[in-house]
Amino acid sequence: MKFFTPLVFSALFACSAVPGPVEAQQGKTVRSRHYSTYGTFSIQLFGQYKSFRFDDDDNDRNNAWSLAVRQGNGWHNILQGFGTGSTAYATDKPQLVAAWNDLNSNNLNPSKYKIILQINTAGQDARFVDLPLDRALTPA
Repeated sequence: MKFFTPLVFSALFACSAVPGPVEAQQGKTVRSRHYSTYGTFSIQLFGQYKSFRFDDDDNDRNNAWSLAVRQGNGWHNILQGFGTGSTAYATDKPQLVAAWNDLNSNNLNPSKYKIILQINTAGQDARFVDLPLDRALTPA
C-alpha cells in the first residue's frame, strides 16, 4: 500500500497540473453573452489557457453545445458536443485560438460564428437551436 498511495498522488497531481480538453472548472470570464431561456456563452482565461464555456440557465437540463464558424455558405463546427457547464480549451489548437481572439474583439464579424445548442428532453428527439454571435461579447 505504501507504493500505491504515492503513485495515486503523483497521478492526481500530474492530471491537475494541465487542464485537459474539457474540464468542469471555470476560469476568469473575459467576455460573455447571455441568451434568454438558454444560457450564457463565455470566453475565459484559466491561468494562461484560453477557453470557451456555455452555462445553461437550467442546471437540471442535460444539453450540449458546439461552436461553429462560417465557411463559404455553410458552417463548420470547430468545437462540438460539449456538455453545458463544461469548459473547452483552445490553447493548443491554432483555429480555436484564432476564434477566441476574434470573440475577444470589439470588432467581431457578425456573421462569422454561432453557437449550436442541442436541447435534450427525455422521451423526445434532440432539438437544435442556433444562437448567433452577431455582436461583440460583453466584457466582464
